[in-house]
Amino acid sequence: LFKVINNTKKLGVTIIYISHRLEEIKKIADRVTVIRDGKLIESCSIDEVDINQIVKAMVGKELEDRYPKLKVKIGREIFRVQSLGFGGRLTDINFTARKGEILGITGLSGSGRRTLARVLFGINGPYEGQIYLNGRVFRSMTPYIAKMNGLCYVTGIGSDEGLIPDVTVAENITITNLKRVSRMGFIDRNTEYDSSKDLIERLEIGESEREIIDNLSGGKQKKVIFAKWLFTNAKVLIIDEPTAGIDIGSKVDIYNIINELVLSGACVIMISSDLPEVIGMCDRVIVMFNGEIRKIFNREEASQEKILYFASGGKDTME
Repeated sequence: LFKVINNTKKLGVTIIYISHRLEEIKKIADRVTVIRDGKLIESCSIDEVDINQIVKAMVGKELEDRYPKLKVKIGREIFRVQSLGFGGRLTDINFTARKGEILGITGLSGSGRRTLARVLFGINGPYEGQIYLNGRVFRSMTPYIAKMNGLCYVTGIGSDEGLIPDVTVAENITITNLKRVSRMGFIDRNTEYDSSKDLIERLEIGESEREIIDNLSGGKQKKVIFAKWLFTNAKVLIIDEPTAGIDIGSKVDIYNIINELVLSGACVIMISSDLPEVIGMCDRVIVMFNGEIRKIFNREEASQEKILYFASGGKDTME
C-alpha cells in the first residue's frame, strides 16, 4: 500500500489519507491534520511534530503511558485448556490462566488465534480435549454454558457479533442478564436504564443509556461490549482484538478497563495481532502458528522479533 501511495504521489496526485495509525502517518504523510469532536485542532508539517504531540492533539491531554499495565498479584489457576483440537484447524492446544492475569494470544493471519477464541466460548465445535473452568471439566461448550459459568467472549470491533443494532445502549448492556432487569417475566425499563447507567458512568462511555447504539463511535461501542459482559460478573474474559479500529485515546480507556477487571480478580485472555499491545499489557504471551502453540513467553522475555520468529513458523532453537 505504501509503495502504491508513494508512486501515486510521484505522478502529482494529491492524497488525503485518513487514519489513526500514527506510525503510518509519520511514515507516509507530508502534512498532518488533527480533527477532534468535529473541530480542526492542528495542521502542520509532519516534520514539526512527534507522535506524542499528535496524541495530545487527538485526545486533548497528555497520555503518560500508551500501555498502562498495572502490577497485579497473580492468583490461583481458574482456566485450563488440555489437548484441545478442532477439525484440523487447532492441534494439541495446552495452556493455563490465573486470577489477575492478562494472558496474550497472538499470531499471524491464519494462525488459529480467533478460531481458538470461538472454540473456547462454544461458537465453534465440537472439539477434542478438555476445557477446565474453576476446576470443572467441560468436554463440550456452548455460549450459554460458558456464560452460566462465568466465561465470556468480547468480540472484535463491529456490531455484527458484539452488539444489537437499532436498539438502545441500555438494551445492549442488559441483554446478557435479563433476569436482573425483569419482573414477573417482563423487562422493567426503569430498572434496565438504572442498571446500565452505573456501567456507562464506570466505563466513561459518555452517552445516555437511551441513545441508539448505532450513533456511538467505534471506541464507545467497544466499551458497551465490555459493559454488557461486566453486567454478568464474568470471571474469565476472552477479548478478541480489544482495540482494533479505535483511536489511541479510546485504546488507553480500554486498557484501563482491562486493568480494572484483573484488579477485581478476573482473568483476561487477550487475543490480538497488535504486538506492541500484547507486549505492553500481557503477563504472558502465547504465540500460535498453523493452529498450534509454538511458544509461550513470560512478559520479561517477549519482544516483537522473538514473537515474529515463532509466529512465522520458527522452531524453539532460538537463543
